[in-house]
Parts: sequence; structure tokens; C-alpha cells
Amino acid sequence: MAALKEMFNKSWLIQLAESISLYKPEFDKKGFVKNTLAGFAERELNDRMRHTSNMLHQYLDGPFNHNLDVLQKTVVHMPPGYTNLVFPDYVSVFGLNESDNSLSALHYFTRFGSSEFAIRVFLKNDFKKTLSVMKKWAKDENEHVRRLASEGSRPRLPWSFHLPQIIQQPSYTLPILKMLVTDHAPYVRKSVANHLNDISKDHPELTLQFAKQHLGIKPETDKLLKHACRTLLKAGNNAALGIFGTAHNEDLELTFFELSKDQVKNGQKLSFSFGVKNNGIEKAQLRCEFALYFLLLNGSHYRKIFKISERSLVAGEEIHLNKSFSFRPITTRQYRPGKHKLSIVINGVEKACLDFTLLP
Repeated sequence: MAALKEMFNKSWLIQLAESISLYKPEFDKKGFVKNTLAGFAERELNDRMRHTSNMLHQYLDGPFNHNLDVLQKTVVHMPPGYTNLVFPDYVSVFGLNESDNSLSALHYFTRFGSSEFAIRVFLKNDFKKTLSVMKKWAKDENEHVRRLASEGSRPRLPWSFHLPQIIQQPSYTLPILKMLVTDHAPYVRKSVANHLNDISKDHPELTLQFAKQHLGIKPETDKLLKHACRTLLKAGNNAALGIFGTAHNEDLELTFFELSKDQVKNGQKLSFSFGVKNNGIEKAQLRCEFALYFLLLNGSHYRKIFKISERSLVAGEEIHLNKSFSFRPITTRQYRPGKHKLSIVINGVEKACLDFTLLP
């Protein structure tokens, strides 16, 4: 599988240069492609994008607003996707002194890719003005623009720098989230959920309060709110579990728990089984998860929760579940040989934990 950075390649640069030349005939297409491509070899994904922005500025060779006009006409000829982030990136690098035109351009460019990273540069530079504009975007008719209002102002957006003002005082963005929590577009609602989940890491009570206030409006909103509370739910926060009907419940008993083997080779699967019984006299809502304690380089363990299922158990009912985990190598996690642990978590409470050894 080709690396993501290979999206920024020669054929894409040629298409970009050809598209620009439609509106700037004197544009040095060959020089732009040759010298931009020459800087790609040692660069990763976003460094290639930034290098392209810098080379665009050099070869467009005009005032920012003139270059911006050319790029706004050019983007419609480019294939949709991540590579189109180069257009808002150009704005974030060279347009800070032209904030009105730049913000308007980000509003436009986000429809072709996303301006979520670029808008954060403007939030950092002039927080009050930029946030005021983003609140207006939350009412925009275009779902990509509405999503930008939420995604671009996330306190802890992945692949970008944090926004300390919002981390410290998340009330700044609550008006945006309240406008979008019932949005008809799943694309927008997912961003709201992720934004609220970011907030929960520093202000859990605020995310819980938001969830309580908006729960029950419609099924899509309830799903959003549950996704927004996912970090709290995985952490076993009883208030969060209670909102969604799976609070700690002593009537739920782990009747047995066993691993298929106590040693597993790297690349293989570890299977396990367990039983849960409702010892109460009323129906109980059950949330089943398992936790894996991954061995770290320093000898300590990192705990990660994996959800299995949710269901109800009538009084006296017992269920048996089978599950497995694959230690097939993946790019986002490193498996180290040595002692690991696996536990069963019922309604946020760890009921039992067993050791096993991961072999090379």
C-alpha cells in the first residue's frame, strides 16, 4: 500500500500547473513541477503540502489577493480529496495580513477538501474575530462549511496544534455545538461528537451536562452524544454510563472467564470466553468490554479498552460470549514480547484480569 504522502506526486503537480495556467497563461508550469517535485523526496505528507504552498507563492509571483483569485478558479479543476488542503494551507501561510479575504477563501476552499487546519492559524492569530466568523459559518447552507465551524475549532484536533483558549474555556465554542448538535448531515454531527469528546478530556462535567440537556431529541442526536462521551464511557465514568443506561450494577456477575492459551505468538490471535449473569429481580442493561494491558518499553503497561456489545438481560438470565484479539502487526500500535494482561469490564467495572505472554 502506497504511503499517503505519495498523493502529492508528479502527475498531481502537472494537473495543478495545467489548471493554474488556464487563468495565468504565463505561469512557468515546467519550472514549478520540476522544482516542487525536487523537494518531495525527503518530505512527509504535510511537509509536501507546505512545500507546495511555498512553491506556489514563488511561481505565482503576484500580490496575495491576485494569487488567491487564480487559486480559487483553479481548485474546481482539481480532484477532490486531501491534496486540495494545499489551497487553504496557502492561505494560512500567506494570508494573515488579509484576514477578511482569507477567511472568505477558507469558507470557499473547504467545500473541495477541508480548511480545518488552516483556520486554526487564524484562530491563533486573532481568536475573537475568527471565532465570530466561525459562529456565522455554523448557520451556513453548505454542510462542509458548517462542519468547518465545529472541526476547525476543536480544542485538540489531531494532526494540528491545540487551542489553549478553548481547552481552558470551552464555553467559547458551545454556541457552535448547540447550533449543530441536531444538524441533518452525519458529517457535521460526527464533528460535533469529536469536539465534545475533546472537551470531555479536560472538562468532563461540561460534556456530561451537554449530553443530558440534548438527550432524547431524536435517535441521531442520542447516537452523537454517546459517541461524544466515548472517552468517559471507556474510562468507566459512572455518570456517563448512567446517562446511557449502563451504570455500575452489582447484580451483574461475571460467572467465568478463561483464555484459550497463556502464550500467543506475535501475529496470531488470542481467544477468550466469559459469562455474565443478571442476579437481580429486574431487567438490567449490560455493557461488555475487554481491556488489554499492552507492555511498554519501560516495563509498564498501557491499558486500552475495546467494546464488545451492549444488550439487556432479564432477571436470572446468563449469557456466554466468545471473543478474540489479533496481534497482527499494525502501523498504529507496537506489540512487545513479554507479559500482557486481559480483563473483562462490565458496566465500567473491571471484574477479572488474566495474564498471558506474548511471544516474538
